[in-house]
Formats: sequence, structure tokens, C-alpha cells
Amino acid sequence: MLLGIIISLIFETSLDTSLPHAHLAERAYFFARKSNPLNQLFVKKSWGWTSLVYLLHLAASPPARNSRRSRLAVWILATASWLVFTTWFFGAGLGDRVIALSGGSCVVALPREWDLDPEVLQPLLPAEFPEILTATNSDQLFLPLSSAFCSLRLPLTPKTHPDLFSLLSSTSLVFPTDPVTNTLHPTSSHPALELPIPKWHRGFDISGHAFLLTLSALVLARELSPSWRRDRLDSVGRASGWGKWVHAIATWSGTIFIALWVWMLTMTAIWFHNTPEKLSGLALGLGVATLINFIIPSTSSLPILRSRTQAVLAGVTREDENAARRGQVVDEGLIIEEVDETSTSSTAKGKSKAE
Repeated sequence: MLLGIIISLIFETSLDTSLPHAHLAERAYFFARKSNPLNQLFVKKSWGWTSLVYLLHLAASPPARNSRRSRLAVWILATASWLVFTTWFFGAGLGDRVIALSGGSCVVALPREWDLDPEVLQPLLPAEFPEILTATNSDQLFLPLSSAFCSLRLPLTPKTHPDLFSLLSSTSLVFPTDPVTNTLHPTSSHPALELPIPKWHRGFDISGHAFLLTLSALVLARELSPSWRRDRLDSVGRASGWGKWVHAIATWSGTIFIALWVWMLTMTAIWFHNTPEKLSGLALGLGVATLINFIIPSTSSLPILRSRTQAVLAGVTREDENAARRGQVVDEGLIIEEVDETSTSSTAKGKSKAE
């Protein structure tokens, strides 16, 4: 993230995503376009992919680790944090609330072909935003709406917002008042006109990608870290059946996803948002992950001690390749001195003769 921010500052690559008229289609670089397949198929659905791999790994992991209940609780808390930020925080999501409180407005882009007069749109303006917005160096008009429209993220249609379309029909000279010929209404020749989904304009837009990718990578890393250690992989290798293969697939898939999340986090830092918005998203992701680790502590931070303790709890006998050389046996983490019965009996006979 920090490297990406430095690159964006040096080469001025970041786009202000709080402006709905900022178009990305003309950008030549693959990762600079929101439409690139990695962003559409994986990043936008990153928590879904993270949850799939996390729960698959959880179900197939050997039970020697800390209880499945606590690991499931980690996923539940992380999912709740994601929902609070994106969907609901006593109403709108936390991200939307921050934008609204910092002066952002919810707007919808009105099609240029409507050729609307800004004056006739005045009755549609909400009390908190009594001004029609326009794009820089363009005749594109943006109609401010209630912030609830952006929070719901629904397209505006005559069915979902009849008052808006009714007022547009009655005030615009472009459209006949007859529903049959009015292009705002569905007919046999065309469906109902659908306006673009409303978007936020200005305000402080915490980088949702930075937050979610950071949280996803850290939560997955916590779940997969025991499987990355050689002793844990050896233990899994002794397992049999479908669980062994599912566990291996989940571990490798999760590792690939972590690498992808980190890479896309860097791309977000290079191409999107301003610096404070990117840093706030990163800080929020780190903060949520830290809070989860505080509420549900992980096991011992010392891998050797942790793996030995878990082996004892699981009833696994750990063999030491140097035990034979030292004349010792390592059983469940305890070193037991092996006594030679032959030498013991010889010593006893010698003592008897001496007596």
C-alpha cells in the first residue's frame, strides 16, 4: 500500500473516485480500469471468495488446532465488520455515513439526450442540496437526491421512483405527456427507461477496497498460518480420505488469494482514491483485524511450543530422528531417558559378587 501511494504521488496516477463523472474507460493500463476481469470477478466479490476458502479450510483442518468454534467466531466477526462498513450501521453503511457527514451528496447522471433545462429540475432538489451539479468541461447534469438512494444502490426506474419520473414527465418539454409516446414509460417497442445507479459526489470516501482487501488477507493468513508450517503439513500428510485433499486445496487456494489481495491492494493505491482515503481504508482494515485478534486471541506466538502442545492434545506421538543417537525417546513432547536393561542387569550382578 505505501509503495503504491508513493508511486501515485510521483507519477500522479490516482483518480479522484469521489467524482461520478471521472471516466476510466480511456485508461490504457489494465489495472487502471475498474472493468478489468480481476476486479470484476475477484476484488468486488473478495469477501465471498475469502469466506469460501476460509470455511473450506476450517472444515477440513485437523482438529488438533484451536477449536473450530473460535475460528468460526473469527469469520463471523470479520463478516459483521464488512456488513457494518458496506451495508448497515444503524441505517446506512459506515462508509456511506462518513461520505454524507463529510459533505458528500448522492447524485444521478441525467442523460444528455434529454436536453433538460436546469431550471425545471429545481422542484426535484432535496432541501440539503439546492443546486444542480455539472461535470467539469461537460454539459452533463447531475441531479442531487436523498442519500438513501445511494445507500440502497438501486437503479432509478418509473416503478421504483414514480414521483421522480412523473415530475420529469410533467416538467420536461422533451417528453409528451401521453404515456404511450412518452419514452419514460414502457411501451411495446421499448422497455421502461432506466437511469444510472446514483453515486456519491465529493465527501470523504474511505477506500472500501483497501479496507476489505486488508481484512481479507489478514483473516486468511491467521487461518492458514498453521498449515504453512512444515510440522503441520507433515501431520496433514498422515491424514487419509477426502479431508486431506480438501485441506491441501484450501491451503493453496487461500495462499493464492492472499497474494492476489495484496497485489490488488497495491493497484488500488496506485490508481484510485486520494492518499487520506487510501490510508484510512488500510487503517480500518488493520484496526478491525487487530480488534478481532484481541477478542479472540490466537494460540501461542511461538510456533515450536504451539505445535508441540497441540501434538500432545491431539495424542500424536512425535518421533525425533536424533533420539537413537542420544539414547532417548521423545514421546508427546516429553524427553524420556531410555534405560538399557542389559547394562542394568550386569551392574546388579557385579554388585552381588562384590558383596
